[in-house]
Amino acid sequence: MSNCLFIHGDARKLPIDPKLIDAIVSDPPYGLLACDLNWGKFRGKREWDKEPATNVECLIDGVARAVIWGGNYFRLPPSRGWLVWYKRDAVQSMANCELAWTNIDQNTQLFDWPIAARNFERVGHPAQKPIALMRWCIQKLKLKPNSLIVDPYCGSGSTAIAAEQEGHRFIGLDLDRDYLKIAKHRIDHPNRHIPRPGRVEHHPLFDRLEEPV
Repeated sequence: MSNCLFIHGDARKLPIDPKLIDAIVSDPPYGLLACDLNWGKFRGKREWDKEPATNVECLIDGVARAVIWGGNYFRLPPSRGWLVWYKRDAVQSMANCELAWTNIDQNTQLFDWPIAARNFERVGHPAQKPIALMRWCIQKLKLKPNSLIVDPYCGSGSTAIAAEQEGHRFIGLDLDRDYLKIAKHRIDHPNRHIPRPGRVEHHPLFDRLEEPV
């Protein structure tokens, strides 16, 4: 039985009691498409990014641990536990780092991982995060084994793969059914670049949620 569940739905109507969630790890829309930036071939694929996510503050309410990429674009509580992805090979038209807000009481941490290192993972999502980066985020949360991680904006599933590799359960939501299908395919058909973890215990919450993908 799968320990990853994908739901086609709106994150603003998250159908999960926050008390059942051990951590939220997510990369919500920043609303950068509204800035009229030149996204080239990806522009038509960024319709979901026309405006920033409006419910991020509500999503983390009552959740013990959270990592929100692009946290600098949202009105989140003060934090000293920021995570930084340093992209040493970023082109001049691209930022060479990205920021993630966390509610972890720790010093700011840096992850040095070149963009080219994720080329073999690319599945066509313009904002796809490296699996290694998302694993690093989850490791920083210091969760107990078999914890439940939720990504309300799961896109093509990098967080799902990272959660599974770290031995946790996962629930992901997204409004784009095509990206959800890609995410599910990546979980169901791992290749040599995506090692499978050991068996983890099934979470009873999964019995109460449908998998419409």
